[in-house]
Amino acid sequence: MSKIYCNCCRKPTHHKVVMKRCQPEKQESVLQNVQTLFSSLFQGDHYVKMEKQGFCRDCNSRSELTETNFSNVRVI
Repeated sequence: MSKIYCNCCRKPTHHKVVMKRCQPEKQESVLQNVQTLFSSLFQGDHYVKMEKQGFCRDCNSRSELTETNFSNVRVI
């Protein structure tokens, strides 16, 4: 498990990483929504875009993930 500085606990603590769905950008018109949908389907971007969020294991507050490498973290 990776240790990251927690602003709430004010010390380095173990954190869990959770994937959250990215919010889509607001389009101004229905035509732009349809164009974006078809262009993403034809380009192969039909998957859901996700971002990593870190939560402190001690206080469960959200922490900013900086240049921490979570590639060696075990998935439970």
